[in-house]
Amino acid sequence: MIDRKEIQEAAASKFNPTVGGLANTTERIAFEKGVDWFKHAIWHDRDEEPTEDGLVLQHLSYDGKEYIRAYNWVQMKKKCIEYGKRKGTSQEEIDEWSRNVWARDGNFDNWCYLSDLLPTK
Repeated sequence: MIDRKEIQEAAASKFNPTVGGLANTTERIAFEKGVDWFKHAIWHDRDEEPTEDGLVLQHLSYDGKEYIRAYNWVQMKKKCIEYGKRKGTSQEEIDEWSRNVWARDGNFDNWCYLSDLLPTK
């Protein structure tokens, strides 16, 4: 995990030495605030269901420990919808099943797309 000190060191290493002290301080503060924003912005509330294909990470804090589970919710949901249709289940029943499964699918606090954590090319 990247801690506050590492963020501050990274911010300090990025400043422009040709610019005055006040501007450098402002840049470092902005860098730190941007990192803090990103660390929170990537996480979605439990009530929001993933809509993009790809791995999602579910995060759970429990009894002083942190847990992460990774899986592709969209693919799992597609397979279940296909199965339901083959069995003659109505679309309304499938939609309700989907909402209920996501809402109770294990215990987790929030989730993010793995792709939001990986660098882009």
